[in-house]
Amino acid sequence: MGHAPPERAQVFREASTAYWATAAAYSLFGVEEWTARLWSCALAFLCIPLAYAFARNLYGTGRRPSPRAAVLAVNPYFAIIGQLNILDSGFLFFHGRVAVFVPAGAHV
Repeated sequence: MGHAPPERAQVFREASTAYWATAAAYSLFGVEEWTARLWSCALAFLCIPLAYAFARNLYGTGRRPSPRAAVLAVNPYFAIIGQLNILDSGFLFFHGRVAVFVPAGAHV
C-alpha cells in the first residue's frame, strides 16, 4: 500500500468550517468587511458563557463562576483577538467546549 505523491496528496492545514461559515455569512449579508469577521467575533463572544460553565463545573454554583466569565469579558486582548479574522477564536471555542462538557459527563 503506497502513499500518494506529494503533488497529489490532500493536505488540510486550516479549518474548513471557518471558510464555510464565512461563505455562509457572505451569501446572507453580502461581501463586507464585517461579514468576514462575523465567524471569529461570534465564537469569541460565545467563549464567555463557556468560561462561566467551566468555572461552574470546577467550583460549583454560587458567586465564583461569575467573576471568571467577567474577567474574560472585559479582557482587552481577548476582545481584540476576537475581532481579527483568524482561526484562534474557533479553536478556543471548540476546545473550550471539550473542557466544559467532557468533565461534566464524567461525573454522571
